Amino acid sequence: MIQRSISRYRDSVLRYNARGRYGMETDAMARASSGNVCQPAVEPSHWASAWRVASPIVAALVLLSTAGCAATPVPSRAPTESAAVAPLRAAPGVPGDPNAGRTLFATKGCAGCHTLQHVPTANGAVGPNLTNVVLRPTLGGDRIENTAENMARWIMDPPGMKSGATMPNLGLNQQEARDIAAFLFSHPYNPAR
Repeated sequence: MIQRSISRYRDSVLRYNARGRYGMETDAMARASSGNVCQPAVEPSHWASAWRVASPIVAALVLLSTAGCAATPVPSRAPTESAAVAPLRAAPGVPGDPNAGRTLFATKGCAGCHTLQHVPTANGAVGPNLTNVVLRPTLGGDRIENTAENMARWIMDPPGMKSGATMPNLGLNQQEARDIAAFLFSHPYNPAR
């Protein structure tokens, strides 16, 4: 009997007490604190009045929680054709076009293997994260000095620069490799693009 009353008390969040107050502090709580917990938490005659008070609140909460679900479109992570892309500022002294390199990075498959911050489609996990690649002292492990020329050579033919390299030769020409290297070197100069 006591367990049943405690369960009724615990399971109901809001109660309507005999004095007409609405909230957690009810007559049932007063009975429980005085040790007389054998009485029901809400008298059967109060169930209807308690529901009349609680049902509009429940309905309002349901409406508010679903209020903008269908009307608000979910933004896409992938850039759209119509989205205006701000031109990139080139890194000083680095040959190549970083804007062309951005396009090549997305179309030649780089984004499939590598992750690059501010490039929504670049979320690959096979190759290393290229977000701060230009700040690293070497390429391809610890062997090749990280310069714009070496990076372009690496992008053109990784196995030719380091035997056993897992990055394949993608068949890029020298200009495409320079443009991708210029794109990667431009990242510190374009932090939010």
